[in-house]
Amino acid sequence: MRILTNTTKIVRLLGDYANVDYVQTRRLKDMLTKASGDYYDIIYFAKYVPPLIDFTRGIKTKSRLVVGMHVPIKIEHVNRPHHVVQNIIMPLQVMFYLRRLNAYIHVLNKDDEHYLTRIIVDRKVAFYLPLGTDTELFKPLSKFDIFTVMYSARASWQKGTDIAVKVLKTLVKKI
Repeated sequence: MRILTNTTKIVRLLGDYANVDYVQTRRLKDMLTKASGDYYDIIYFAKYVPPLIDFTRGIKTKSRLVVGMHVPIKIEHVNRPHHVVQNIIMPLQVMFYLRRLNAYIHVLNKDDEHYLTRIIVDRKVAFYLPLGTDTELFKPLSKFDIFTVMYSARASWQKGTDIAVKVLKTLVKKI
């Protein structure tokens, strides 16, 4: 199996199981241009940046395209900021990926998976695969009878920090 990606996480995760090529870019157009001469079973494009329309006019691929939405597609949570650009442009961009490029979408939260399932009913397009923590790299030290919690994410509402704070408060009360 041959995979083309713009994220080193996929290279590390799948490198032992598949032939994974890495290209350093934040534009889908650049990845599809690189893939046009070669055949890849999967092209995994990690979308990290906020909504910026990434046009790929005229570029086609026979490879299966998966767009990893590493930013929320739509923000509807009461504790999270609402932003008109985010809530209009990001869903439009995702629709472009789905309709024009026949892509599959990898989402990092269940809200985005449900949102895409509601609006696209003709095929399964969204797959919720949370990013995990490498337990070989992150291990607790000696505990000395102390309860330890590890939170391996940046302090951001996108990573659930608001939820982690509530859970930690509850844990402290119960301990």
